[in-house]
Amino acid sequence: MQTTISTRWQTVVPKDAREALGLTPRSKLSWEVRGGVAVVVPIPEDPVLGSLGILRGERLTTEDLLEERRREREREEAEDRALGFGGPSGPVDPVRPSRSGEDT
Repeated sequence: MQTTISTRWQTVVPKDAREALGLTPRSKLSWEVRGGVAVVVPIPEDPVLGSLGILRGERLTTEDLLEERRREREREEAEDRALGFGGPSGPVDPVRPSRSGEDT
């Protein structure tokens, strides 16, 4: 999918993307830049309601949450490597810089 930016810095979200993401007029989008790549994520109309039920019925410990974060970080790093940054010789991701001493 490809779009053009207007002189007013606007662009059109392609129909396939709108439908796949359930976007409607006035939907909010979060924009991130990861190593020169734009990542656009839809924001639920009500983020609190959008997150309800995520933990329903689950009793998670701190260890469970830390383990999930470790797996999430591994997925992010694999995605970064697939995009060509974040590796030992690749450029540093400006959105998610590594921090020395941070637990993995």
